[in-house]
Amino acid sequence: MTNRKQEKIETPVNADTYKETALFQSNEILLANDTENEVLKAQKKQACYNIIQVFKGLTAKNYDEKHKQIFLDANFTFRANKETKAQFRKDVQKLTPTATTVVSLTKRYILAGFEVNEKTTYIMMKDEFKPTISDDEKDLNKQFKSLKVNRKKLALDLLKAHEKEVADTKQAEFEAKKLAENKAKNDEIVNTTINRKKPATNKKKKGAMAGATA
Repeated sequence: MTNRKQEKIETPVNADTYKETALFQSNEILLANDTENEVLKAQKKQACYNIIQVFKGLTAKNYDEKHKQIFLDANFTFRANKETKAQFRKDVQKLTPTATTVVSLTKRYILAGFEVNEKTTYIMMKDEFKPTISDDEKDLNKQFKSLKVNRKKLALDLLKAHEKEVADTKQAEFEAKKLAENKAKNDEIVNTTINRKKPATNKKKKGAMAGATA
């Protein structure tokens, strides 16, 4: 087992340094709740892009240590051991849900072997993890879409009926198995009771009774 070299993690020197980081500033923009403001929408989209760019230069090998320093510099909490948590500031903050989602996808992207560059966007990263659809599945989807509504409904009804039949069969098999197990236990109890050894009789008493009869 090889020991990975642990890089030194340092907390910001100045109390206000974290406010100058791109991660902190982007997260502040994402805190706004006004979803109708078009200008703010554009700012939030840019904020998500800026968060991704924070991780530029990180690789699958150095991500674990490098991202910790990024979070500490921006004064955000992250999953860490007691030693590292001791370096958190008292006013340490949490990322917004949106920022957390962006960071999680970026992490997955990097750990999969990709590197972030100026052209990397959230949509681009998300597309990398889209499930592939086979030609057969595409053909079936095409056929289903071409069906009329009543035929689609019929197909779905048949599918539901089939699923119910499968579920009922499994339930019946389970109950039959349980019944057989209970019967086996009861039979074992009955056999044990019948075959239990009877107490020995008093032979002397039996012999005396025989003499008296003669």
